[in-house]
Amino acid sequence: MTNKFKKKALRVIADHLSVEETKGIKDMFKLMDTDNSGTISYEKLKAGLHKLGSHMDESEVQTLMDAGLNWYGISA
Repeated sequence: MTNKFKKKALRVIADHLSVEETKGIKDMFKLMDTDNSGTISYEKLKAGLHKLGSHMDESEVQTLMDAGLNWYGISA
């Protein structure tokens, strides 16, 4: 899949989220952004997921991180 296509597909998904789903995502982001920098590093994501009770392995956390970077067109 091309990066441009991925961005468009993610935008379509995001546009169809309910207000509650969007709020939930924003709340999770705020929880993980412990220094209020507006960014989430790999370590912040890993720690935040652990706080939420997730037991993801390193590769799954990295996949989430890569998905976020791809959303913004940043190469990891």
